[in-house]
Amino acid sequence: DNVQFADVLYNNDVFLLSLFNALTDDGVLIMQLGEIAPSTNPPTSHTENKNKVNVINALERLGFKSLHEYQESHCGFHHPWSFLIACKSIKCRDNWFSNVAAKDLAIRRRIRPTNSGAPPLKFFDGTTMLEYQIPPRAIETVHCYDPNSSVDCKVGRNYDQRTATFLAGDFEVRHNEETGEMGVFSKVEIPKMSYIQDGEEIFFEPKTREMFSKSAHYYMLHETLPLAEYSAMSTIKSNAMQKVPASFSTGFPALIKRSSSLTKINVGTLSSYLMRENLCSPNAAKGECHEAHNPVVDRHLSTYGSGLVTLRDILPGEELFIL
Repeated sequence: DNVQFADVLYNNDVFLLSLFNALTDDGVLIMQLGEIAPSTNPPTSHTENKNKVNVINALERLGFKSLHEYQESHCGFHHPWSFLIACKSIKCRDNWFSNVAAKDLAIRRRIRPTNSGAPPLKFFDGTTMLEYQIPPRAIETVHCYDPNSSVDCKVGRNYDQRTATFLAGDFEVRHNEETGEMGVFSKVEIPKMSYIQDGEEIFFEPKTREMFSKSAHYYMLHETLPLAEYSAMSTIKSNAMQKVPASFSTGFPALIKRSSSLTKINVGTLSSYLMRENLCSPNAAKGECHEAHNPVVDRHLSTYGSGLVTLRDILPGEELFIL
């Protein structure tokens, strides 16, 4: 709101820090951000609603680990309103990104049933919550108009049609002549930041993958261990995307060998590319990378967590390695 006391509150680290300190380690703060700006608007930081940007930056700076904007159009106002959820712990992403079934189960467990048998909640269920996970396109668009927006606005907004894509015919699976082990080798020259595509992506919810890992560790079941390792291949490592559904490919990319050697690794997810280029490091220039608040990542999780890109130029006959 553009009133005097709101300007004092939202531009005052003392007030926001007191809210942060009042929460438990897993505490969550929810606030309204006003009407959603049309996608034709200039950057919010250049408008009378600049307090919205100020408060989001302040919450991120003060230590909130996960911030998500969502839209609600049933408040009775003339336009949809946006709200912000700010979490002190990255663990809140477990619930935020869980699927409809998990949310409906949580509601059933936590809310007492009605005597009539009718649903206890009139305006909320798992499907409604699913709509909150993905911020509206207008929020992403206006966010990316800002000259200090995250680097994801340049490389993370859907697949770039101008980028070359390499398919199964450009690779071969064979024995490494030096080690004798099976691997995936390129048959052609592949430029840096090219797409590698084959097969379908299978997604596991965070809790499902956690179940695989726990059962493999506890029971040491041989039939479970490979699946746990297999699903770990495409787990997103960067802090900005922790606790989101993990994925792995059903095609030849699933046969790419893993390596911990940075000199060997030449393919990875888009998040791997960003980290490789040092674009999301703690030493990145101010405004270059937003770890806690990033509507681009929230809208394009599948782009970041599935599919592969080349992290450097790959020569014909070179073996592919992933972290």
